[in-house]
Amino acid sequence: MTLSDISAKYGRLAQFKALKKELSGKGGKSIFLKGLHASSAPLVFCRYALENSVSCMLVVLRDREESAYFYHDMVQTMGDKNVLYFPSAYRRAAKYGQKDDANEILRTEVLSRLTALNPVSSIPVSDASAFASDASAPASDASALASDSSTLVIVTSPDALAEMVISKSSLEDCSIRMTTGDSIDRDELQKRLHLQGFEYVDYVYKPGQFALRGSLLDVFSYSSENPFRIDFFGDDIDSIRSFSVETQLSVGKRDTVVIIPNMADISGAYVLLMDFLPADTVLAVKDLLFTADRITSVGREIADGESLAARMRNLDASKDSIKGGEQNRSKGRTRESENGTQDLKDGNMDFKIQNRTDEFPELLTAEEFLKKTTCFSVVEFGSKPTGVPGAAISFDTVPQPLFHKNFDLVSKSLTEYLDRGYKIYILTDNPKQGDRLRDIFKERKENIEFETVSKTLHEGYADGLLKCCLFTDHQIFDRFHKYNLRSERIRNGRMALTLKELQEFRIGDYVVHMDHGIGRFGGLVRVPEANGYQEKIKIFYKNDDMVLVSIHSLHKVSKYKGKEGEEPAINKLGTGAWERLKERTKGKIKDIARDLIKLYAKRLEEKGFAYS
Repeated sequence: MTLSDISAKYGRLAQFKALKKELSGKGGKSIFLKGLHASSAPLVFCRYALENSVSCMLVVLRDREESAYFYHDMVQTMGDKNVLYFPSAYRRAAKYGQKDDANEILRTEVLSRLTALNPVSSIPVSDASAFASDASAPASDASALASDSSTLVIVTSPDALAEMVISKSSLEDCSIRMTTGDSIDRDELQKRLHLQGFEYVDYVYKPGQFALRGSLLDVFSYSSENPFRIDFFGDDIDSIRSFSVETQLSVGKRDTVVIIPNMADISGAYVLLMDFLPADTVLAVKDLLFTADRITSVGREIADGESLAARMRNLDASKDSIKGGEQNRSKGRTRESENGTQDLKDGNMDFKIQNRTDEFPELLTAEEFLKKTTCFSVVEFGSKPTGVPGAAISFDTVPQPLFHKNFDLVSKSLTEYLDRGYKIYILTDNPKQGDRLRDIFKERKENIEFETVSKTLHEGYADGLLKCCLFTDHQIFDRFHKYNLRSERIRNGRMALTLKELQEFRIGDYVVHMDHGIGRFGGLVRVPEANGYQEKIKIFYKNDDMVLVSIHSLHKVSKYKGKEGEEPAINKLGTGAWERLKERTKGKIKDIARDLIKLYAKRLEEKGFAYS
């Protein structure tokens, strides 16, 4: 049994058929789904996406974390081919103004897929005549995915919706499409990449970079989590592959790719994400009014954060323009100039800042959001509807009980459900956990029948309509459950030794190899192999022993970080000292964790004091 099989059971329910009937036909309908608790909603929406012919479904949760877990549950159920996550462009809260490349990639991918679903026109992406000989080729790989019969599902949060995005026409104008077999002037292509803001480097390791080595062009587009390697034969594109930054190994072959620069650097009109949505889109919202209020709050945070960042940038730039007593020293004087900027006179500093309406894209307001929702069919699935819905459909789910590893409670709950005719499913990412649970019941001499499902959800539940329990092992054993986003994979690919760090190494620097321990960096060497030459890192150990590490194993090497001024002891190969050191370190970490757990348990047992 799989999560997809369980999701398919919802398709046979009368409630699900009623939902399909209500959403058929023209948009503008309002439906409230009652009784969808824990992780039941993702399974229902997955079944709807797979069975219906609507182009798109936008699911809006209440915050970043809730939306990330919802996305994870949907991917666990139906895969990630037609489920996308649309995050905020900011890594933390918008008020800090710290944008994140990994999030920008996910946002750009969503816009590319939506453009393929509902293109501005049939004109090929970008000015393809200057770059591609086949103007009739599909606009992007996204168009091939868009032809899939299932609905494209986009999961997001109010934080992400509040941020305006570049318009479809501007996005298409700045996109460069390349297809295998196309004939391209590589000099013109390089100029175009420079104009689009791409940086020329020796090796690509982050979005917005490209590298040329002989017949190979490596380019890291903001439309993909992995960079592309384009192999030319003369001016003809011979092959296109995506590859891993961490291992430099090929990930997959591509027929067509679209190169898109950082959207933040694109000049043009800004629109709402909802302006990208096809007319038949279904909008599923956990809490409509909360979402509208949160959009207003995030809009203020973005404006305040970016205004502060702009002031700090201008303040730094003004330090070189101090003119002593010749400037007006009166403080606090502000005047609005004819071009919409403000001249700030503050002591010896004279600098300008743009008004927010000029420098920053307009932000989504609650009124605009609520007005836009009237263009689509809206499905609410929170605790209560907004106003009076056009239809209300009731499901029957209850969240998984809190067991806290108390197997008396686990046995009692499962036995009660079995006596009521329920089927028990234990969801886990590790099949051995199912065996562990069976061993526990066997030791307790209890005959509790259950079936293990090889993937898990964030929150388990019992469904009275399906007569089954979907309980998660991490809730039974009281373990933290972490969601997995593609943005995390993009960041993690650069957490180990990156090519940039490799270029910054100097001969003699201390490095740590995961398997061999601490040594000295000896530089890059080219080693002859059967199919040519291979670049490798040279690391020296005690007694001048040497290890050659392939650039495909960069993830095993990191720069040594220790106490400043103290030189580390270099390891000797073949002694096992490094492995013993790692084991001792693991033991100490476990001891510290054990002491912390005891300390927290003791604190929980102590009586607290109330202060007025």
